[in-house]
Amino acid sequence: MDPAQPWVPLEQLDIDPRVVYMASVALCERAYGRPREYDPEQAMGRDQPDNIAPEERRQRALEEIEEAFRERPREEAPAC
Repeated sequence: MDPAQPWVPLEQLDIDPRVVYMASVALCERAYGRPREYDPEQAMGRDQPDNIAPEERRQRALEEIEEAFRERPREEAPAC
């Protein structure tokens, strides 16, 4: 490969798209690491809703609603 040569779009090359896909997957895995297997026990780092008592679920929901509607300090508007 000569760096002085211009880039050629992949559409213009006679390459099987499956090869391009596998090469891109290998490149991403090498750069970022393999993705972890899905574990429903650790999904989102929380207990699953069916493992939580109904009263605790209700309390958590109320806390989240309260936090969402909590008034945040307003910024001073610049004088015109």
